[in-house]
Amino acid sequence: MFGYKMPRLFLIGVTELLLPALLLAGYWTHGTVDTTGNGDYYSSIVIDAYGNPHVSYYSDLKLMYAYMSGDTWHIETVDSTLFGVGGKTSIKLDSDGNPHISYYKVGSGDLMYAYKSGGLWYIETVDAAGDVGTHNSLALDNNGNPHISYYDASND
Repeated sequence: MFGYKMPRLFLIGVTELLLPALLLAGYWTHGTVDTTGNGDYYSSIVIDAYGNPHVSYYSDLKLMYAYMSGDTWHIETVDSTLFGVGGKTSIKLDSDGNPHISYYKVGSGDLMYAYKSGGLWYIETVDAAGDVGTHNSLALDNNGNPHISYYDASND
């Protein structure tokens, strides 16, 4: 169903499932990534060097990560700390194909950063001074260093 290097757009369906919309031969087709969550929101997508999608999203008060390998979606919980995490995500892949995600910690209003290296997830607090981190956008420079722009509601 998901061909090599096909354009992809991810959206939230009315069923609150994470749904990919694919443009194939001029027609939009749809599928489902994650049916386990109770509302999958704030998705971000990046395509790897092989044309496979990687998605970050917020589901059941957790930060989630999904990627496609072949025709199979693999889903991981990245951060499930108390009070809700994973809102307003932004995802990028480094030169080795490892995911990096910036996100808003809903319960505390903090800007967070997670990355996967050696098969393990690492999580850092970027800014916790007030209500910060919504509308974030992540970029990685040529050395793989993260750069994050975000909105600071405390200093509006």
